[in-house]
Amino acid sequence: MTVLAENEPLKILGGDYLELPADATGHPYEGSMCSLRSDGYAGALTAGERFIGHAVQECDNSAGANAAKNVKLMRGIYRLEATLASVAITDVGKNVYASDDNTLTLTQGQNTFVGRVADYVKANTAIIEYFGLTELDKPFSTEFDCQTTIDTAAHVLIPGWMNPNGLVITAIFGYVTEVMAGGDEDQGIVTVSDESDNSLAVLTPSDEGADAVGDVVEGYFLQEAATGAAHKKVAAGEYVDAIVTQETSGADTAGKMRVFIQFVPLY
Repeated sequence: MTVLAENEPLKILGGDYLELPADATGHPYEGSMCSLRSDGYAGALTAGERFIGHAVQECDNSAGANAAKNVKLMRGIYRLEATLASVAITDVGKNVYASDDNTLTLTQGQNTFVGRVADYVKANTAIIEYFGLTELDKPFSTEFDCQTTIDTAAHVLIPGWMNPNGLVITAIFGYVTEVMAGGDEDQGIVTVSDESDNSLAVLTPSDEGADAVGDVVEGYFLQEAATGAAHKKVAAGEYVDAIVTQETSGADTAGKMRVFIQFVPLY
């Protein structure tokens, strides 16, 4: 990771501007990606916090208290040419995440969603379409590679900043994007949990034969619950993530599943 240590002038297409109060002792440079702290103040991006845009002017509040200065930000939907390690032309349209104020990655993990690859420029360089301080009305979906030893990480589906007051889950399901195959059936299981590790759904492919591309794997549907039954609720501030808990194994292993979550926020 290489955080910014000097101003990096931006060549921006689209978007507009706003100012937010800076966090205490922070110092975002011009060109820093910024995020919103849990206390509501803005600063150089920290992985896992909500992306709010790029700083368009240096804001040195390193000796100041919260709100002693304001950070001027590019917000809305805009495009910038940026360094993105190992990007390929086949990555156009993929989600882009940030691990700090100057490092982009195609790996979700606990990183912050910032936008999508809009165009490929050259090796390690792409045009990124950023979503700065826009209201996202749906959670992210992630494709899980269920083949043995390929994907062992937990991936965030609903980040904590999208859940300020708690939420009720209305649906969790998987969509098979690569045939589930291996030595035994019912492989390629993905478990969805909240930040406190309470299980919300276990997505288990269960065709009599190998689950085919396009098959839906049921996890949880609120409309199928009886009146008075306990609902799936996530506590305020907690994220929701998922992980492959049983890989495909045996001969001719394969299998991928994209996981989706629908929810209703509580107010």
